Amino acid sequence: MHTEEILRRTFAEISLDNLRDNVRALKGLVPKKFFFCPMIKSNGYGHGDIEVMQVLQEEGVTQVGVALVEEGIHLRQNGFRHVDILVFGITGQHGERSMIEHNLTPVISSFHQIKELASLVPKEKSPYGVHIKFNTGMNRLGFEADEVKKVTDMLKEYPHLEVKGVCSHLSDGEDASFLDGRSSVQFRIFQKIATHFPKNVGLHIHNSAGFLGSVATNDQCWGKSLNVSPHLKWGVRPGIALYGVYPSLSPQDLAQLEVQGVRLKPCMVLKSEVVKYHRLKRGQRVSYGGTWEAQRESVIGVVPIGYADGFGRNFSNKGQMLFRERRVPVVGTVCMDYVMIDLTEVLGDNFGSVGEEVVLFGKQGAAELSVDEVAKTADTIPYELLTCIGRRVPRQYVTGSI
Repeated sequence: MHTEEILRRTFAEISLDNLRDNVRALKGLVPKKFFFCPMIKSNGYGHGDIEVMQVLQEEGVTQVGVALVEEGIHLRQNGFRHVDILVFGITGQHGERSMIEHNLTPVISSFHQIKELASLVPKEKSPYGVHIKFNTGMNRLGFEADEVKKVTDMLKEYPHLEVKGVCSHLSDGEDASFLDGRSSVQFRIFQKIATHFPKNVGLHIHNSAGFLGSVATNDQCWGKSLNVSPHLKWGVRPGIALYGVYPSLSPQDLAQLEVQGVRLKPCMVLKSEVVKYHRLKRGQRVSYGGTWEAQRESVIGVVPIGYADGFGRNFSNKGQMLFRERRVPVVGTVCMDYVMIDLTEVLGDNFGSVGEEVVLFGKQGAAELSVDEVAKTADTIPYELLTCIGRRVPRQYVTGSI
């Protein structure tokens, strides 16, 4: 486990114990023989891909997903030789050569990919395992549903490519528990596609939202509706849930998960400090453009984090932070390296101590600002907030909960 040295006291504190608990909770909801593939793309959703992979390996996870060939190579170069690493992104011939060289598993979305891979796989690596992706409504990657016969016919021409899995991606996984939702259309299309492949091929379509939505309803309605075994038995690729953030499920689904004892733990707290204080008179302004003006005598704190670190300009004049377990507002325009907060309500006419802790999201004592709430403030989603935390923000790994 690598913990970076902190010089500027702005860092992401990450609990690997919470991560481990989430892995166990999610993995425990999946039948042992079914596909379970946590997603650790984008540096493990900002948590550190190597550290996340180490926990997954210790917990017996045998497949993980990444977006880029480079991400898969990075895992291989750091000693993860025996895990199956699925690469979900489309790449060119150079990338495909690298995938084969590093024993990465391509998730194929085009006929061109099939032909190129087939031409590149050496005899000593034959048969070479691949997964086939179909577009069932996301309209991003994957073969079209009506191309399934053409796909299977082409694959017969290349027996040295072995289909290990067939997958798709939900566009509205949050409605997976509703029979009339968009996911229901995708489930039915995917079920028809699956009939064209051998029964021993792994099927996976669920992201965090689709998976937990199905768990919330025990998947009872779907077995009857589709006249097949419950679709919860289709494999899952948990992403955001792995890191302790619930997808945007309905209040009913979230309540049902609570009843069933499914409790995810946030894995990251983003922290900084106050490095300087200013006492402003009424009418004085703060930051670029003077977009915030003091309406009274005010105490302003300067925090060394900015949009270069992933704390974006969308937080200007509307974000909040925790200081002494109280919420304080972001004032003025967020800078590249700094942001200012109004501490008047907490400090009155006094200055605090230089170096006092500030929490941008997570817990501080009895107070909490969830990453979901903070993301909503900036009109974005937790996925973006977590993955955009810059690499110049050190990651500090701790034992115990946070």
